[in-house]
Amino acid sequence: MRWLLALALLSSTLVHAQVINRVEYYFDSDPGFGSGISIPITSATDLTSDFTIPLNTVSEGFHLLYLRAKSNGLWSLPMAKPVFVQRSAQTASALFINHVEYFFDSDPGYGNGITIPITAGMDVSQNLNLPLSTIPDGFHILYFRARTSDGRWSIPVAKTVFVQRNAQTAATPLLKKIEYFFDVDPGVGNGTTIALTASSIDQLLTIDLSAVPPGFHLLYMRSQDANNNWSLLTTKPFFVQASGSNIVAVDYYFFDGTTKSVLKTYSGFTPAKNLTIDFAAVLDGLLPNTSYEIHITAISENGQRSSEVVHTFLTPAVICDPLTAPATTGASICGSGSVTLTASGATGSQTYQWYSAPTGGISIASDSVFTTPVINVITTFYVSIQNGTCESARTAVVAQINSLPLPPITTNASACGPSASLTLSTSGGSDGQYRWYSAATGGIALAGEVNSTFTTPPLSTTTSYYVSINNGICESLRTPATATIIICTPNQPPNIETSTVTTYVAGIATIDLSTLISDPDNNLDLTSLQIITQPVSGALASITNNILRVNYAGITFVGTDILFIEICDLSGDCAQQSFTIEVEGDIIIYNGISPNSDDKNSIFLIENIELLPETQKNIVSIYNRWGDLIFEIENYNNVDRVFKGLNQNGNELPSGTYFYKIEFENRSTVTGYLALKR
Repeated sequence: MRWLLALALLSSTLVHAQVINRVEYYFDSDPGFGSGISIPITSATDLTSDFTIPLNTVSEGFHLLYLRAKSNGLWSLPMAKPVFVQRSAQTASALFINHVEYFFDSDPGYGNGITIPITAGMDVSQNLNLPLSTIPDGFHILYFRARTSDGRWSIPVAKTVFVQRNAQTAATPLLKKIEYFFDVDPGVGNGTTIALTASSIDQLLTIDLSAVPPGFHLLYMRSQDANNNWSLLTTKPFFVQASGSNIVAVDYYFFDGTTKSVLKTYSGFTPAKNLTIDFAAVLDGLLPNTSYEIHITAISENGQRSSEVVHTFLTPAVICDPLTAPATTGASICGSGSVTLTASGATGSQTYQWYSAPTGGISIASDSVFTTPVINVITTFYVSIQNGTCESARTAVVAQINSLPLPPITTNASACGPSASLTLSTSGGSDGQYRWYSAATGGIALAGEVNSTFTTPPLSTTTSYYVSINNGICESLRTPATATIIICTPNQPPNIETSTVTTYVAGIATIDLSTLISDPDNNLDLTSLQIITQPVSGALASITNNILRVNYAGITFVGTDILFIEICDLSGDCAQQSFTIEVEGDIIIYNGISPNSDDKNSIFLIENIELLPETQKNIVSIYNRWGDLIFEIENYNNVDRVFKGLNQNGNELPSGTYFYKIEFENRSTVTGYLALKR
């Protein structure tokens, strides 16, 4: 591979090399840049091309054909041409013009202009006077168009006219001002003003384009005289070119006076607005000892191209043979650090060249062994073989960074001295992956200790051990685990004071156990607090955050209930205690009912009648105010055996006062009144 070392001085102020690489056309309305119909071309700075445009999808009649070209990513202004589409040759007799009309400034629509009386004919030539009484003073556009006998209209013919009511007797009025604007008319008098005081003027003007975006634009100008009359607009197309964007690549080719080489691209540099770079231009395919030109063009990040820089050079008399790229051996480390990479394949006086990029850049080492700087992510380096003149292609070699496992989580342990053996535990890995040490760093792992538990030798003082996780590739940082030796006195079990609480049938009883539990040695194990015997009533008891909770919902129990709890200390001594709960309750009779479909007070509610053993067997009777029995049911339960304002036959009872009688098997009868309201 042959190279030319080229020095390029590049600036971000770019000039367009006008290479046209696309031409497109469309009819009537713009579909958007690049969305027109492409015309096949060969890219060039100037183009002359013959082409046929298919009209099978274009309707008959007059249309506007637009053409535009693209160069270096930028589009030209469209060029418009009127065309007339007629599907077949005319076979009938010649068409006559039978209508001519005109209008000023804005099109009122076909047939809505002012008609000019004519005699129909193939050609019409006529003198006429146009009334201007309704046309204001100043410049206007007068449009004419004709219609043929088959209803087709011509394209309008436009003429500029100036309307002045009275003959001018004063001197030519002074120009009052000139205004300009870009692309879109802001309205007469609303453009950027240039003040004037002369009847005619020739003036140089600098226009600020800082707020105008890059690309093609139209500059419009018009003037106003001392009589407040405005001129017609003058239009000039112009192009705004962006500057100051970064240079991201260099294109180059060679020229021997007759033939251009293939275009090559170099981008092995840090983008900047202005650059001085050295780069090796590939000389493959060039003849030795021959004079060539190298043509260099800078390319900006928005696709703009600079003008060419040309240098002449002479290829060397001797062309070296291509060199074989080296073989490499990668390496890896855990976490972060320096990695040692190796290369082989060089012979004799050949040397190695190490790089941090696949192309370009400056060599960072020249030995067969390369020690990287400290890295903490996987990094690819590149190495080539050089014989002093030529250099091989570069071979990639990876410096692998392997992630460390997360450190394990440990559980400390303690025991009474003066000598004790303790079991420390850890988690986060799998048995076989753990490594236990007697030091925080360095040293050798304790032989055979590779599982999640480690039993210490007999200890007389508090001692720390350290454990890590080794996944077979990398080992984590170490986590300490402490074996605490304490001087212990004879342990005493915890103490639990008892308590009695009262609740009502179907209610909830709670007891704060934290105020009732203590330990003389202050070594309670609160995690051991538990219910060892559930309440004899069948109610559900639970302990949450040291609060004992007994739920009697759905339990038909009244009387004295009992349960047992237990708690232990860290030495394993435990205490148990019983707790008594008095469950009280009676029926509650609600003496109002309103069965009106709002789901409120829709039944005769006798609360707890179905829960208490002495009230479950019952007879509920309902009487009207004359003492007539209208409803009666056994084993009333507030669900399906219930009074809903209906008599024994299922008919609705009217609003009013009724009386009830509730008879029980094992307690006295209860009577009272009941108000029913609908």
